[in-house]
Amino acid sequence: MKFVVYRDYLYKTEQIAGCNIKLFYDKLFDLTLRKHDGTKLLYNRDYVTKLSPEQLELAFECVCYMSCRLETFFLAEYKFREIVEKTILFNKLKCSVDDLIRDFTTGICFIYREGQSYAFLHTSIAEYFAAKFIIHNSDMNGIYDDLRNNYKKYTQVIKYIKIINEKVFYINFLEPIVDNCYDFFKSKEILTQMFYSLKNYNRKYSQIDADRNIENKIYGLIIFDSSVHPYFAFDFMHYIEPIFRENLDERFCYADVVPLIRPLNLVL
Repeated sequence: MKFVVYRDYLYKTEQIAGCNIKLFYDKLFDLTLRKHDGTKLLYNRDYVTKLSPEQLELAFECVCYMSCRLETFFLAEYKFREIVEKTILFNKLKCSVDDLIRDFTTGICFIYREGQSYAFLHTSIAEYFAAKFIIHNSDMNGIYDDLRNNYKKYTQVIKYIKIINEKVFYINFLEPIVDNCYDFFKSKEILTQMFYSLKNYNRKYSQIDADRNIENKIYGLIIFDSSVHPYFAFDFMHYIEPIFRENLDERFCYADVVPLIRPLNLVL
């Protein structure tokens, strides 16, 4: 509920466009830093840790990243304290675990206590700031290898990296993947591994029939070689769907039904 309140405030009061995800989350953090004084822009709130807003944000990013690595946004107290302790050591902060937890839960308020556990206000908050942590620590050994090797685990985090900094995304994450998959796509082998079902698509329908005939879709199956990274297997449909749409509109009557394309990453 609190996340919805923050969202509505930013969209309505600060007039943030709904499509500007980066600006939304950056403003969201700024909002929590000043929300206890009627959102006055010049208000500086003191925190128990005496850390600056910049230090608090870097610490929060670290907590978010470690939570994403654990694949959980609901943490037992002992595990959350362990993460906060590692965050203090990583960022070389001069504060106690208890004080930093207090600032996270009563100051920033993106994390709240529930019984003997701690939870994030919204999973997207953790994923976005985990992405910022990765960008700020791009020189960390193995950090992008972990993303590439565990794509499904970090899917949303990777999407946020692209939104926040496209250059970093292409150079550090995507370029090695393209290099590894280049031979497969260059061989055009993928063209022999696309299968489609166009049930009754040559039949002529009236507009009314077309609107009612919801089962008359195009189904597709794309089989990728095991060497192809899941990033391409799962995102490939977004690139080829517009091509299918254009081709179908030219060849078939009322061929504007969304194609269902299912990618599979199999050993061939």
